[in-house]
Amino acid sequence: CRSKIHHDQFHANDKGTLSWEEVECLGACVNAPMVMIFKDTFEDLTPERLAEIIDLYDAGKGASVEPGPQNGRTGSEPASGLTTLKSEKAILKSTREREAREAAKAARAAPDAIIAAPVPGPAAAPVAPSNTSKPKTDAPETSPALKTPSKTKVAPAVEKAASVAAPLHSAANANKADSKVEQVSKQRSGPIIKAEPASAFKAPEVKVPAAKTAKPSLGDKNRPAGIDKPAQVDDLKLISGVGPKIEGILHTLGIFTFAQVASWKKAEREWVDGYLSFQGRIDRDDWVKQAKALAKGGVAEYIRVFGKKPV
Repeated sequence: CRSKIHHDQFHANDKGTLSWEEVECLGACVNAPMVMIFKDTFEDLTPERLAEIIDLYDAGKGASVEPGPQNGRTGSEPASGLTTLKSEKAILKSTREREAREAAKAARAAPDAIIAAPVPGPAAAPVAPSNTSKPKTDAPETSPALKTPSKTKVAPAVEKAASVAAPLHSAANANKADSKVEQVSKQRSGPIIKAEPASAFKAPEVKVPAAKTAKPSLGDKNRPAGIDKPAQVDDLKLISGVGPKIEGILHTLGIFTFAQVASWKKAEREWVDGYLSFQGRIDRDDWVKQAKALAKGGVAEYIRVFGKKPV
């Protein structure tokens, strides 16, 4: 896009027919790199293929480009073909139920199986109760004489420990530090947070869009002086930023030579910039400096000054 249309985004080409903009997403990342032109998308691009498409649109032949993948791909499945869910028999209701019916039909058609009665084996010896929960230790709670759980039912409210008294609540004791840790008792307190008073809601400022600058009039005093069309007209398209359309507009204003553009003062540049709705492009592209070089020595002088040929 930089080499075919314009170095910067949002700027038209010399003909004023193409511009470009880079966006974060067009909703088809699996098919990137891609580009959207009007309503059509072109995926699976290479730099060379994108350059070809831009050239076709620049030549007015954009309708000849087939939208969609540009490498022959027709889907987003793996290049080797499907790798999962190759069989639909277990998924489709029709095939799933048909297989179940066929299996049931085959089972009904088979002869009844003869089931032999199992031969009774010798009676197994009784298994002694496990003593895992009562290992043999010297602790009294593991004594075999204890019977657990107790057959006597006791309500939970009645079953209280008589040896431990519940401590009385004391705010002072609750806030004391352990003497083993800090040696002295001190009152604990959290940081005091001062609540800020709620400020009144302030509506966000609404920015009023700037009014669109009106196009300067042809009778304005800052309009550059025009001349009648001379016998020898300079090729104004050699100035970077001037295409056939802009050159035609300049001709209607009586601008035909590099010397005229090279002589423009600030007020005159601003008038032409506003008339062309360029928003400062004349100064950004430095038309005056380009025109001075071209007027002085043509393309050779332009190359000497700028180090490149006119675009």
